[in-house]
Amino acid sequence: MFVQVGYDLIYPNIPLPAVFKIILIAAFTFAVALGIVWLLSLNRVTRKVVM
Repeated sequence: MFVQVGYDLIYPNIPLPAVFKIILIAAFTFAVALGIVWLLSLNRVTRKVVM
């Protein structure tokens, strides 16, 4: 899901070669996933599941 959002946001709007767009989409997806895991780790109940 995050890859599709990254593709929709980055691919048509940033004038870079395709290789750099793919790397940028991967970095965006990783950052979003990392942010979600960090937010889940803040809650005591979900921390046990995430960690």
